Amino acid sequence: MIGRNRRRFVAGLCVAAGLLARPAAAEVVRIGNILSLTGPGATLGQHILQAEELYIKLHQKDLPAGTTIELITRDDGSKADNTRRLAQELVVRDKVAMIAGIVLSPSGFSVAPVATEAKVPVVIMNATTGSITRASPYLVRFSHSNWQMAHTLGEWAAQNGFKRSYVLVADYAAGLDMQAAFSAGFSGKGGQIIGADHAPLTTTDFLPYMERVKAAKPDSLFIFGVAGNGTVAMWKAYADAGLKSQGVVALGSGDVVPETELKQTGPAAEGMISASIYTEDLQTPANQAFLAAFRAAYGKDTELSFESVGAWDGMAAIFEVVRKLGANATGDAAMELFSHMRLDGPSGEVSIDPQTRDIVQPVYLGRIQKVGDAYVNVPFATIPAVKDAWKILNPQ
Repeated sequence: MIGRNRRRFVAGLCVAAGLLARPAAAEVVRIGNILSLTGPGATLGQHILQAEELYIKLHQKDLPAGTTIELITRDDGSKADNTRRLAQELVVRDKVAMIAGIVLSPSGFSVAPVATEAKVPVVIMNATTGSITRASPYLVRFSHSNWQMAHTLGEWAAQNGFKRSYVLVADYAAGLDMQAAFSAGFSGKGGQIIGADHAPLTTTDFLPYMERVKAAKPDSLFIFGVAGNGTVAMWKAYADAGLKSQGVVALGSGDVVPETELKQTGPAAEGMISASIYTEDLQTPANQAFLAAFRAAYGKDTELSFESVGAWDGMAAIFEVVRKLGANATGDAAMELFSHMRLDGPSGEVSIDPQTRDIVQPVYLGRIQKVGDAYVNVPFATIPAVKDAWKILNPQ
């Protein structure tokens, strides 16, 4: 009898030990990833996807044992109606904990009602119109707003010797937003906007615009357009019209002429003063690690962009929330963490303003110069902890 009870006791211990030795139940946190991978936003979407996939590959090991992140990517074709439909499918059918990506501003607005109804956080990695985060309490932005760069540049220009500025922007939402931001910053510090033109997105002949600028005799020209053939043509017209030799200094956000396009613009862009939320020249450990990771994965000539940085920081924030909440990384609990997030990312120390759920980050002022055989944007000043000025000037 005693022997039989002992055997039962030992068997029970073995069963208990077996249960204790089992690995924790696997937790898969699904992230719906809506990007513009075709259409006008395709290049930006590809940059975001590269950064997301690389971050997950490098940092999956940093999650708690048994926890993994599954990225479910969908292409909205750069159409906001598609974004909303895809968001609904991801929430209802795929049971995602949150949504990431969002390339274009109309897509950001279209996903907002889905996020509000389902109480699913949306981590915005581009979509730069200032008012987007007001569309839903479940939106948080890790990219930038148009006003962070353009308004900051306008204020700096007026405070550093520029008195009369002309504005030339592409005729679409982001261009008009940039015009309003620069004009508010410049005028707010005593500068005068003496003229403005809106060029259609399809324009490649900018010489008539530059002739009007020349006739107005400003001391500076604020420009904004979609990077690519259009801005290369804009710089050619700037040089051909003699504006540079006349002393009209070009001003713009850092995304007007990414460093990869300075090979095409050549000396025409030399001397431009820009405001950027990121520059590859930052010598911080976080940026050097970011650059090394990208170049190892995609080649030394890989094109980095603001979107790459926004996606990297956005994924870092998602990982932080998943580390703390596991499979419960959704809803109000996740938003509470997102709304107070602080990161040391490629662009420096960034945080989220809990009142607006928008990013607060440094803005770097730079000047395009020839260094060796190449033209590069060389930073000369840093303005720390810049908030979205649009929200400050337009309180809710």
